[in-house]
Amino acid sequence: MKYLPHARTALAGALSVALTGVAAISPAQAEVRFYPVVNLANNTGLSFSPSIAAGPENNIYVAWYDNTLGGNEILFSRSIDNGVTFSAPANLSNNLGFSTFPTVATEASGKIHVAWQDTEYGASEILHAYSTDGGLTFSVPVNISNDAGTSGRVSLAIDGTTVYAAWVDGEGLSVARSVAGAAFATVYRLDADSNLDPLSPKLAVGPNGRLHLAYQRSDGVTPRINYAFSDDQGASFSPLVQLSTPEMKSSDPAITADASGYVYVAWTDSIGSPEIQMAISADHGATFAAPINVTNNTGISIAPDLTVDAAGVLYMVWQDTTPGSYEAMFTRSLDHGVTFDPQVNIAPSALGSLITSVAVDSLGNILTVWDDNRFGTFDPIVAIGRDGLPAIDNPKATPNPFSPNADGTDDATTITADLTQNMSWQLDIYDPNNRIVRNYRATGTELTVTWDGKDRNGRLLADGKYTYKILGTTPAKVRAIPAEAKVTINTVSDNVPPLIDSFVIEPAIFGPDGDGRRETIDIDADFNKSVNWVLSYRTLDGVELFSQTGAGAHVFATWDGKDYGGTWQPNGAYKVVLQGTDDNGGTVSAEQSIQIDTVKPVISNIGFVPAAFTPDGDGVDDTTTLNFTLSEGALVTVYIYESNGGSLVRELYREPWYIVSPTDISVVWDGLSGTGVKVPAGNYIFKIWARDYAANKAPEYPYVTSVTVK
Repeated sequence: MKYLPHARTALAGALSVALTGVAAISPAQAEVRFYPVVNLANNTGLSFSPSIAAGPENNIYVAWYDNTLGGNEILFSRSIDNGVTFSAPANLSNNLGFSTFPTVATEASGKIHVAWQDTEYGASEILHAYSTDGGLTFSVPVNISNDAGTSGRVSLAIDGTTVYAAWVDGEGLSVARSVAGAAFATVYRLDADSNLDPLSPKLAVGPNGRLHLAYQRSDGVTPRINYAFSDDQGASFSPLVQLSTPEMKSSDPAITADASGYVYVAWTDSIGSPEIQMAISADHGATFAAPINVTNNTGISIAPDLTVDAAGVLYMVWQDTTPGSYEAMFTRSLDHGVTFDPQVNIAPSALGSLITSVAVDSLGNILTVWDDNRFGTFDPIVAIGRDGLPAIDNPKATPNPFSPNADGTDDATTITADLTQNMSWQLDIYDPNNRIVRNYRATGTELTVTWDGKDRNGRLLADGKYTYKILGTTPAKVRAIPAEAKVTINTVSDNVPPLIDSFVIEPAIFGPDGDGRRETIDIDADFNKSVNWVLSYRTLDGVELFSQTGAGAHVFATWDGKDYGGTWQPNGAYKVVLQGTDDNGGTVSAEQSIQIDTVKPVISNIGFVPAAFTPDGDGVDDTTTLNFTLSEGALVTVYIYESNGGSLVRELYREPWYIVSPTDISVVWDGLSGTGVKVPAGNYIFKIWARDYAANKAPEYPYVTSVTVK
């Protein structure tokens, strides 16, 4: 096998990519949009490492691990309605072991396979279960590794009725197969009894049954991504080829292969700011072009996953801090990796997420899942996207508020929305107690509804803020992305003095410096009646920097921290003054303080006392204390990982610190995992993230240190 430069006949259009080493942005394409997320767990525990697959009937299958029941268990959920609803999670492992890192795959017959690592038998083993009834029931899990070492990080790939599994263990990297439902048998070992520390194997099957393997391999200093293929069902493999560049620390490989012979391998390169690199073969893995930087952004890009559809479209998801916290990101390539679509934040959240998985069904639905803590604790959430997905955009009520008091002025409001295509739509209006009070139905390419402020029985509703939600379905039975907004009924007399009912600024601290994180503030306010309003942004001594004006009872405005001349203002405290004047000349005003902060928080003086400890309950060094100094107020998160393989052991700490000067912080670890189990002896990696209240990240994100359990 040869390692070739990117420019060759099969990839002739990629010459400019090869010269720069950076993936090009594709020309304008139909937009991929995603439905709102669905929370599969919604429980009090922590859910991690979800895996997603599509069945031949376009059902969706997801597996993950969860500690709600005490120990870590493998949970499974399915959707049989294209992701509208999902089944309640089923416990597949249901044992006393530590069950983690599942992967799910499906046969063309619909048979579902789930494999994971489990300590049910003492040392970690690879367990496998299957379902032949669409995920309603599963077989009893079977130990398919069954060795004396520690086995983990399993990957599955399917070719017809042959199921392949690969994992790492004490003897290197093992490849096993099951043919037509027979028991798994280990057929090949790579790096056996070596010091090369193989990790994170990933499998894919291409045309003619060629089995492709990518994995992380280390010489003890620099991890690298290696590749090989097998043409005899895993009994032997081609010589290894290193795909990553020698000077990079490379990890988290992902691999996929399409029906035309293209093979794609992506991974994280971690020298400098981590980026997602990709090597592409146009000849079934015989040769690979030089790696390209697919992400090439200002954030930290890690943990890619790949898939392809029947037409050869390549899809990639990963985690990225460019939006602020780690977010689930998406892109695709329609031309075998020559160009990529602009990167999309699938479902923005200020609270961040972890590992992302992707699959695609035969309808063209893009299936994504990741572990996300926007709902309070980490949960697996699914977002389904599609090319040119129908949508309901720009919902608007005019006037808003309106006053259905029969005085001939603003007695009704007109609700409109933009429909991206012809659809059957429904508009439901909810009162402040979330009860439906009025609904409308129609079909067409436009949505216009006039509402008189009455319920379905013709009764005039009370003053207040009402929510309207719009759903739609195309003639092809494709759901549209829904929309919702609010409208206010306000029948206050014109003679009543103006009042400010609410005045909210989010966030109160922001960092307008062009880094894409908390660049603006939003001002949301309500008056008791329609007024002419003014928003004035001022220094603390009253000098006006910028202002905005409008009319109505509701105010929504955004400020980017710039003055009239377009100059960002320096760090410091400012105030926002809101004033309203009614038609009778009555006025009301209020002010709130805000802060501009573009200074990064810094963590220093990191250390453990003791640096090695023995959590054995003898009263001597049973705990260790992580000490560090935080320079300013910030949200601090501490995760503990295994040193070999990087498996998450515990979220040890997540606390906001509201401080104005450097403060010493101490965090105690008792040697227990997130499920209360004492960890085995060894080295453990601590990763410390700090992000202040203007979303400025610490210079190191995360800071990394280690401690030893004896």
